[in-house]
Amino acid sequence: SGDIEPHTWNGYEILEKEEREVVESGIKACSDYSHEDGDTSGKENIRRRKGAVKLAKEPGNDPVSTQPESGKKTKTGGKVAWKWGGMTCLGKLLPSRESGTHCYAKTHKGNIKTLTKGKSYWWMVEES
Repeated sequence: SGDIEPHTWNGYEILEKEEREVVESGIKACSDYSHEDGDTSGKENIRRRKGAVKLAKEPGNDPVSTQPESGKKTKTGGKVAWKWGGMTCLGKLLPSRESGTHCYAKTHKGNIKTLTKGKSYWWMVEES
């Protein structure tokens, strides 16, 4: 059936009750994630929480070309995505906070992320 059954794992029976609960809650949390179209082949799909908005795919060869120009304050706004911890995150640029070297984005949780201009770990997301 594809379900993960930790009670069948070697050594599971020697875990304390609290340890088993941690393992089971971790498995449940992971099962709340899926590939957006069911294809698990990789790079084009971004893992997301069920019910979350669809995220943009990574840009082509040059994500820096979509960023505001380094060395200038352009007051650029819009959606951005960045790689962090193996995941792709999404946020909205804060034009008023932009400097010559950095852009700032607000996450859906309200946290502020600093994005260095000219680095390839982040890119602008096309509005759809």
